[in-house]
Amino acid sequence: MSQTRSKTIVNNTILLYIRSFVTMFIGIFTSRVLLSILGVEDYGTYNLVGGIVAMFASLKVVFASAIQRFLNYEKGTGVIENVQKVFNLGLIVQSTLALLFFIVVEIIGLWFINNKLNIPEHSISDAYFIFHFSTLTAVLAIMTSPFDATIIANEKMSVFAWLTMVNSALKLGIVYLLPILGYTYLRSYSVLLFVVTIADITFNIWYCRRFPECKFSFIWDKILFKKIAAFSGWNFMGNTAYSFVNEGINLLLNIFGGVAYNASRAIAYQVKGALSILSSNITVASRPFIVQQSVTNDKKYTYNQICRLSRLVFIVVALTVFPFIVYTDYVLNLWLIEPPIMSAVFVRISLLHLLIRSLHEPIDTLFKTFGQIGRYQIFDSLTLALSLPLSYIVLSYGMPKFSVFIVITVVEIITLITLLILIKKQFKLSICFYLRNVVLNCIKTIISFCILGYIFYRFFQPHNLFQFVCCFCILGIIELVYAYFCLLEKEDKFLILNILKKRKK
Repeated sequence: MSQTRSKTIVNNTILLYIRSFVTMFIGIFTSRVLLSILGVEDYGTYNLVGGIVAMFASLKVVFASAIQRFLNYEKGTGVIENVQKVFNLGLIVQSTLALLFFIVVEIIGLWFINNKLNIPEHSISDAYFIFHFSTLTAVLAIMTSPFDATIIANEKMSVFAWLTMVNSALKLGIVYLLPILGYTYLRSYSVLLFVVTIADITFNIWYCRRFPECKFSFIWDKILFKKIAAFSGWNFMGNTAYSFVNEGINLLLNIFGGVAYNASRAIAYQVKGALSILSSNITVASRPFIVQQSVTNDKKYTYNQICRLSRLVFIVVALTVFPFIVYTDYVLNLWLIEPPIMSAVFVRISLLHLLIRSLHEPIDTLFKTFGQIGRYQIFDSLTLALSLPLSYIVLSYGMPKFSVFIVITVVEIITLITLLILIKKQFKLSICFYLRNVVLNCIKTIISFCILGYIFYRFFQPHNLFQFVCCFCILGIIELVYAYFCLLEKEDKFLILNILKKRKK
């Protein structure tokens, strides 16, 4: 990888990392205010009903990631006409899918609300209202996803970062509007989120006019459509499995526990979602280069980059996750004052799952880069799908509600092992290379951070905000120094030092 491209990737990653911290803190504060205004019951109801829409969101991204991949690939060839074809075909297909999404979700989602969910009787009418507006918001996002893909494909990460931060700030602002409006809080919040989505989409469309590929014309290329459809069909399977597992767990918690557990799960996923952006940022910044380089069809070189990416992603997520795991109780009490039932346990196990899951995205990039995703999606989907029946079984036998998160984490490890075996068979690439360059580094990271975390948990428990900030920052700094000198490879250090020197000049 050239120094120029490496610098671009790291600069974009740093920018997205800053954006992640800003949106994370805004999102966390928004949840606190929203939980305070809505209460545990209404907050759990909102996340439960919104989760039904999210459960069918695999339709939303069925072609979106394929459009992203083909845009990057065609940019690598340098033929602008082909890039325009991908964008326009994507826009047509996504609009068609939006209609399909609306019909499917409205029919099946209403059946779920009426027959399966455990919602307080006085909140039923609000649940219907939330459901319809959540569906409309998702429909708009489906139709305009090619514009998001174009911004990322052109590596305009500054625009992507600023847009996300403004979006988060607007979502915080509308929470403070709720008491002023004097209308039902749940309904007002749904409508205002819809308005924010419209504003977000409008800016994306306006900004993308500067790119040559974003000139709309009705283009139907049967051969290109078949390629994208073949790629998307397998991708649909993977997205469906992951979405159904995550939201299916939410439904199981509702059936076996009620909306209070949905509120706790929402809090855990709020923290997990905020921190998961950190791992996706590095992948988002690296993916355009990796996909464009796949034109050379050099699988070994790409595999080396994927292993490097996996190692960096895991370290970055570990650096962020472990301080939160150590001080979860204090953070939740400071954040929410009265956290919902079992939320601390939910958060800790969810963050451990996030750490294991961070290794999945780079592997996903490897298969999608070369378009060889058939067997990958079959194995990935079938293994992930085990989480739902296993979670149902453990809850049926009266196991604690947090056991479902343990099940998901164990299944994630099994999935990773399965995919490594598939890499060896499909690409003829070495599992031992991955074990040496990624897994051993990850094990070293976990052991060292666990020891360090236990020391801080046992001997440095804060009693006020100042002590908490000091303990949290000191733990983070020690982890960072250890990661730099003991976990990063020489090429990673050299690259980071070069960029810091250039920034200083």
